[in-house]
Amino acid sequence: LFPMFLMPYLVLQQMELMLPHQEMRRLGRVVEWSSAMQGRIIFVSHEWLCLTHPDPKGEQLRTLQRFLERLASGRVTVECDWRLELLVGTKENVPGSRWKATLPLAHFWLDYSSVPQGFAAVPTELA
Repeated sequence: LFPMFLMPYLVLQQMELMLPHQEMRRLGRVVEWSSAMQGRIIFVSHEWLCLTHPDPKGEQLRTLQRFLERLASGRVTVECDWRLELLVGTKENVPGSRWKATLPLAHFWLDYSSVPQGFAAVPTELA
């Protein structure tokens, strides 16, 4: 099995462009999962905008970063999805104070950076 690699919150917030897993590992920007990360992993799903790079202009990355900044400010509460509420029978909203405390310690799984890419284009190849 291939180990799970994750990107620390601060690394994600400082990125200008998504880099392939191989480059992220070479630069030391992804870390292997450990049990100490339990409960602080966020999986990010997004649409790929190009066959060889998911976000060639960094548009989706900047949107994600702005959203995470808003959560980290502690001023945003995330409401439970109604379908999840029906499934588990409880409505658990995540208050801003919890996001503010949790995000700096969070790690993110992003397919392009967390899984080896067979045809990865590094940013200089996209220009």
